[in-house]
Amino acid sequence: MEIQNQKLLELYKEYQSKIEDIRQKYGKKEGFIIEGEPWWDNFRRQIDNLLEKAKQNTLTEEEALQFYKSFGFGPKLYGNTFIENGLDNIKKVLNFLSDPNIPSEEKITNIVEKPESEYFLKGVGINFVTLFLTVRYPNKYVQWNMRTDSALKLLNLFPTKIRGESKASFYSKINDVCKDISETLQIDLPHVDNLLYCLDRGFIGEEYETADSQLETEETVQEVIEEQGTEDIVDKHKLMMYFLIKIGLNKGYDVWVAENDKNKEQNEESFNELCLNTLPNFTQPSTLNIAKYIDVIWFTQN
Repeated sequence: MEIQNQKLLELYKEYQSKIEDIRQKYGKKEGFIIEGEPWWDNFRRQIDNLLEKAKQNTLTEEEALQFYKSFGFGPKLYGNTFIENGLDNIKKVLNFLSDPNIPSEEKITNIVEKPESEYFLKGVGINFVTLFLTVRYPNKYVQWNMRTDSALKLLNLFPTKIRGESKASFYSKINDVCKDISETLQIDLPHVDNLLYCLDRGFIGEEYETADSQLETEETVQEVIEEQGTEDIVDKHKLMMYFLIKIGLNKGYDVWVAENDKNKEQNEESFNELCLNTLPNFTQPSTLNIAKYIDVIWFTQN
């Protein structure tokens, strides 16, 4: 662990020496800087304003939707779905998310993974919930997304995932690793998130083989197909779906997999765990009924 800590300290020293240039060059584009301030300050101000209006019962649907579209860098396709939850439910979930006495596992389970829960919100995923948590409680929770996973893998710190493990349970492992990084570097968790993001994007850590490029995943498709041969068409179809899911996620998209294929898995990864729980309300109902059975759909988050 001492060697690992030394590598982290060296990486953080490099990050400190380059972060101002990174902000100047990529700040606005990459979301480091929002309206002239660090993302955690901007989002904290938005959340505080939202919670105060919810408390005073003056929050409007338009204000809730505007926050939803800006938070997490603008998941605009999910706006209608989010508002369909109803303003009362949205306010209830905001209060639930903000309660410091409720563990993160309980929040993620009820908001993201348990459709029958009174706190389940359509159009809200793990990224939204954990971003809210790290902004609200910067010394307790880290944001979790594909960049987090990729960077931790580069550092050989990615935790072991048990087959069938819930997102809520696995997030706790991710969070514990990031809290260890936080303690080692003496920085809060939003800054850990920034560090990991910069590593995964290749802005720092030239000695690491960054996962930012999708070429590795894309090139593997043909290799695996050639190895498996052409005997089992069904398995090949599932494999192609898996690679489309992984490529979409690596490119930063949210991914939908067909309703009747959610129970499938490949390489011990469940399609259901990798993909959206609900199909975004992006078109008329009759078309949505058809779209939910399309093998794989990528949805932009911008």
